Amino acid sequence: MKRAFLCFLMAWFAIVLELAFPNQLPHGSLLLPMVCGTLAWRASASSVFIAGVILLLDWIARPTLYPINALFLPLLTAFASSLSDDAPALRGSRRGLIPAALRLPLFVTLAIALQAIGNVPWNAFLQFQSTCEALLKTVLPMLMIAIPLSAAMALIYRVCDEFGLTRAE
Repeated sequence: MKRAFLCFLMAWFAIVLELAFPNQLPHGSLLLPMVCGTLAWRASASSVFIAGVILLLDWIARPTLYPINALFLPLLTAFASSLSDDAPALRGSRRGLIPAALRLPLFVTLAIALQAIGNVPWNAFLQFQSTCEALLKTVLPMLMIAIPLSAAMALIYRVCDEFGLTRAE
């Protein structure tokens, strides 16, 4: 219960900051790393539920064209947890694994890409080159904030694991 309350409080704080400074903080630059961090902290059903509720509340508060993040982030979480070091199928072979320090920033990058794609109507993809240029102009300011934040969160998670501050559920 304490973890759920803390996740909702941090998400509320991120949404408030993004709404208070819309020109400096693009939509999702703080919220998506925090949601992805919630999912990466412990890949459990409660984390997926908390993150899904936060994403749906954000979509209701600031609607985009499609709620792609709320639909696909749980699937990405399941895929990412299957690539963890503890996965039984990959225990003997370390080839193909994403390094632990890069998992959260990569996950945040995918979430930001999904959010940007969710803002584009499907008929805009007929003009592929101009749509890709517009998506890059939208995504780059978000990534400049989200990638360092997610890298810092990955470092904090690693330190918490080393000092035994995480607990098995």
